[in-house]
Amino acid sequence: EVPTELTGILKGSTLRDIEHETDTFCFLEGDVDMSDRLLIFGSNKGRKQAEKKVRELIRVRPRQPPPDDVSERYKSENVVRTEVRISPVVAGVIEPERLLAIQHSCGAKVTQQGSESILIQGYEQQVSLAKRQMHEYIYNLRVEEEFMVPKDVPFHIFIAKGVDGRSSVMEEVRNQTRVRVKVLPHDKKIILAGLFSVVANAKRELQTFLASFVTRHVHLERSQIEKVSMLGKQSFPKMNNFRHLCAAQINKDQCTLTLSGTPEAVEEARTVVDDFFQQQGWHEPGFEVYALKHAMKSSARQHEEGAGAPSSKKAAEILQLSENDSAFILGRGGKTKQKIARVSGAQLELHEHNNTVEIIGNDIERRKARKYVELVRAQRVGPVNVDETHDDGDLTMIAVPHNCVGFVTGSQGNFLRTCEEEWGTLMFFCDYQGPPGDGAAGSERLAIFGGRAGRTGAELKVMAAIETKLPGFFTHDVGDRCCHEEWGQDTLPLGNEELSFALGKDGSTRKKLARASGCILEYVGNVAYMAGTLGARRRARDYLGWLMKQRTGTVYVDVDGRTDVTAVDIPDGLEAVASVFKSMTLRGIEQETRTFCFLEGNASKSDRLLIFGQDKAGREKAKAIAVDRIQQKFKSMEDVRGPSDHGHPQGHGWGG
Repeated sequence: EVPTELTGILKGSTLRDIEHETDTFCFLEGDVDMSDRLLIFGSNKGRKQAEKKVRELIRVRPRQPPPDDVSERYKSENVVRTEVRISPVVAGVIEPERLLAIQHSCGAKVTQQGSESILIQGYEQQVSLAKRQMHEYIYNLRVEEEFMVPKDVPFHIFIAKGVDGRSSVMEEVRNQTRVRVKVLPHDKKIILAGLFSVVANAKRELQTFLASFVTRHVHLERSQIEKVSMLGKQSFPKMNNFRHLCAAQINKDQCTLTLSGTPEAVEEARTVVDDFFQQQGWHEPGFEVYALKHAMKSSARQHEEGAGAPSSKKAAEILQLSENDSAFILGRGGKTKQKIARVSGAQLELHEHNNTVEIIGNDIERRKARKYVELVRAQRVGPVNVDETHDDGDLTMIAVPHNCVGFVTGSQGNFLRTCEEEWGTLMFFCDYQGPPGDGAAGSERLAIFGGRAGRTGAELKVMAAIETKLPGFFTHDVGDRCCHEEWGQDTLPLGNEELSFALGKDGSTRKKLARASGCILEYVGNVAYMAGTLGARRRARDYLGWLMKQRTGTVYVDVDGRTDVTAVDIPDGLEAVASVFKSMTLRGIEQETRTFCFLEGNASKSDRLLIFGQDKAGREKAKAIAVDRIQQKFKSMEDVRGPSDHGHPQGHGWGG
């Protein structure tokens, strides 16, 4: 028995694939568009296998609500859109009738956008269901994809067996993934065929193998070159891992031996060289990592020397990408590459001519960049799986309610991209496989990668967006709270009018207080969240408190003992103090110097301008601007009534 709305899935190649895999003959009884029964003919074993496959297709179909309940079910949800990225290979085998079936099944509009993506539009829950079915469909598509071997990698590395009879790399990948393989040595191509999920796994295994390659320079003396050259010809072919040594070359000008290949092959070759040096009575050769391609295992010598800790030395490693991955990692205008570099701290150079990315940095920076590249690559073909192994102290997970996912994502992902840009983070929704019972029911996990401050700022930004959509979600029962840890979060509830005053036009006041205090300041609903160091949070709380007092009265500050303030005394003879430092003038000074400034007491009669900020250089710059303003005011006063000691600042003991 087949639900009528699912019959579109059982047309064309889907049914033919089931027949081919199970040796059966299948067809929909009666009118194929209205049929509710699929007939399966063949042997008992084949029929059971085919029935199991069909029932699995039915199982992933979402329950359909009664037609008269549809508007009631979705009326409180927003209309959203999302894209499922696809490769040209997938685009070539997608069946329009299958997209139509998913559309009918979920109620969302599903449209193929050329060879790059599938656009899904509708209510949030409809889009979520359609996206899940789309991924299920893509993973089970039958595809053929070419895997191009890089020009600088000998093809035999993939097909050569070990001297001890061990399987070749291709045989291991085929046995591990069950992919169908066709090898074209002359074209340096490997054709992978099967279900998309199987082909993707096989490609990932091959790319991981390539990405593990390491290149090592061994320094020689000129007198040693000839003997070492003979050693390579005689001894290297006898190595267990010789098949995975892709280069062993001597540069006579630079007096170096370059060994490239898998870590095991290069390590074995280096051991052969070391043994030969000992036999000759030569000093042990120096060496250096020239290009580390993926996570290289530490050599025995490194362990002996206590090099278990990550090295702070900069090195380079090269990751091999597919053509599609290369374009995806680059991003529009190179923004994705720049984002990965900014978050990891490593330098990334993308070489499009051979689809490789070179990562330059210390051990920690390269490891993070590698991880981010792999996660971004995974985004291209489906949901990203993030687990605890991805957390190198650079991951924050936040549960986003299902009905807020579209709001948090923003139009074409603009909100997330803005957060990434502002806080120097990498953010995406993922299929998180963390510890159970963490309260993630009815939500999707949002991963935030980056430094501690950046992750905290981005997290608060997302919380503010969710709070806008669901008032009270985070702030229910949140009061005035101070954290006494060196790094933490404080909260301070605000009234509606206070919030508007503390926010300012386009958030300008909030940004000003955050810059001056060095604190991460975000308003989640009507609650001010202050995050950062203890000193930064104290400054932010003080500045926010004085700002609130300015709204209704005057402010006097005891500056004794404070290290974040510079005071500018205003001379008695200065007329119209408030006009000298009118609000627009002060705002300009604050913007330019990253400070928080105000006239103490009554603005029209104040005798002191207070300049607050964490940065002393910024405060001194603000003071210089203020002094210049005062001098300009005195000059204009003299021009009006003529020079006199009475009108000059020096006559009042004021020296700036």
